[in-house]
This record gives sequence, structure tokens and C-alpha cells, in this order.
Amino acid sequence: MSKHYPGNVLEEFPNSLPLIVNLPRTQELLGGVSRQTIYRLVEDGKLRRVKLGRSVRFRVEDILALIDEATR
Repeated sequence: MSKHYPGNVLEEFPNSLPLIVNLPRTQELLGGVSRQTIYRLVEDGKLRRVKLGRSVRFRVEDILALIDEATR
């Protein structure tokens, strides 16, 4: 990945990024935003969720793209 993402995300996962993360990890990657903010981003179509059974996960790729878009 050639893009630079804030928050040392790439340094935290030196070998490879996980494909998906849970809600608390998503909140952490987005700077500690609330659950309500995450679900508002989903409703607004700015962040996609992945349903695995009854669990909700978020693609790291989508989180990084959201960060990238917000910093433009």
C-alpha cells in the first residue's frame, strides 16, 4: 500500500493488515468515535459492514479509505 494513513495504522500491523475488525477495533481505528457514529456512517453509505452470522465486522480497507477521504 503506497498511501499514508494517520494514526500509525500501518506501523501497528507491520506484516499485514487484518481483513476485517470488530466494532470496538473500528472505533479505535477511527480515533475513538462512538458506536452511534459508526452506525451513522453505515447508514449514510460511507462505511460498509460485513455480517458474519450475528456478528458485525468492518473491512480495514474500507476504514482506511474513509480516513483517506476525510483527510482530502
